[in-house]
Amino acid sequence: MIRNLESKISSYNQQLEKAEQKLASGRITLDRYEEQKTDIQKLIAEYQTKLEDKADKLHSKEQELERLTA
Repeated sequence: MIRNLESKISSYNQQLEKAEQKLASGRITLDRYEEQKTDIQKLIAEYQTKLEDKADKLHSKEQELERLTA
């Protein structure tokens, strides 16, 4: 699950880079780039939050496992 979230974040970062390249080459307008950038950044933030939540839960379960095996 964590790797899946990391993969999605990476994919969105790549989409953002492609949008920047399109802007630099003049294939999209600044307005369209700003729209895409905003949308992608929102998605990245959502997935980052989910990733942090999963990491916290994993850490908690690891601590519980250590406590139970000690």
